Amino acid sequence: DENVDVVANHAGDRVTPAVMAFLKTEK
Repeated sequence: DENVDVVANHAGDRVTPAVMAFLKTEK
């Protein structure tokens, strides 16, 4: 469903920067 794709995309937009920041702090 389109709504599911939109939610997934927004979730990914928020999660990815957080993961990148986390990986940077781990180094």
